[in-house]
Amino acid sequence: MIKFNKLFIITAALILLFESLSFIGYMVPSVNTGVFILLVVSTVAISFYRLEYGVLIVLAELFIGSKGYLFNHILAGTNISIRIALWSVVMICWSILLIKNLYQTKRLLSAPEEKIKNLFAGANKYYTFLFIALAWGTINGLINNDLHYAFLDFKRWIYFLIFLPLFSVIKNKENVQNLLTVFFASIMMLSLKSFLLLFIFSHEMQGAVYDLYRWVRVTGVGEVTQIQGGFYRIFFQSHIFVLLGLILALVYLVKQIIDNQIRSVIKQRAFWQSLILAVVFMSVTLLSFSRSFWVGLIGGFFFIYLFIMTEIYNTNGGEKKFFIKKIFENSTLFLSIIFLSLLLIVA
Repeated sequence: MIKFNKLFIITAALILLFESLSFIGYMVPSVNTGVFILLVVSTVAISFYRLEYGVLIVLAELFIGSKGYLFNHILAGTNISIRIALWSVVMICWSILLIKNLYQTKRLLSAPEEKIKNLFAGANKYYTFLFIALAWGTINGLINNDLHYAFLDFKRWIYFLIFLPLFSVIKNKENVQNLLTVFFASIMMLSLKSFLLLFIFSHEMQGAVYDLYRWVRVTGVGEVTQIQGGFYRIFFQSHIFVLLGLILALVYLVKQIIDNQIRSVIKQRAFWQSLILAVVFMSVTLLSFSRSFWVGLIGGFFFIYLFIMTEIYNTNGGEKKFFIKKIFENSTLFLSIIFLSLLLIVA
């Protein structure tokens, strides 16, 4: 599931580069503008070359960017975030490629009744229902609310249209693996950023604290708050993806333990890679001091245990000795991850 391959390394390296440029851009506005334009132009070129890469760029920014303002640009008095800019150009590229494909296959030349029928055929019906829901929500919002607030709410919901180009590029297992690789590389770098901020603030590095704090707040990435005992709470909205990554890593680890003998499992490189990621993600979830994340984590543990018991029963028909053995192994795994994550935070 989790592969530390070339795509993982490239994604992590690019995120490190652009996070650094974001901080420099906060200090030097011209750098912010230059990188913003470079990212947008590059994404257009990449999307026309291979739409999948353009979609992955948009999603990587979503995974690490919280509110989407790692870079921004003022145009005609409007503050445009890099998230909206990347989303817009990818949606435009996808639309152009879609129309081109439709004309090439002569689907636009079919009879009107055939066009209507195609709207509800196969995967098209999901897009049609999504469009109807968005249209209905927009009309209802305009009727019952102030125009300004209705527009802001619509702008948030319309971002979900990114699922259209996403579904169009997810065609096989390789595409799914690429998506998972970018996802885990993104939240791994987000986790390292969280630990770096925790280290700098907890060690009171006065030369960097003020500028880093302002950068985190201005870009809308999250919050850094001092709590009792000189400890700091590092909270990013994007930590929700870290929580999701933790649950996915746990499910993978649990599945490996249930399906195989523990001696063979611990010899697998993928097992240790997933375990390391699970420890890191658990640490980040804990240091966020977010009660909603913690409740989500508890809920995730509950459903994972249901998954464990179901899988054990299906694997061995509910044989008592096997059941107790696998419950013990998975409980040991969970307790080890929690212990190591707390140790990582303290260290």
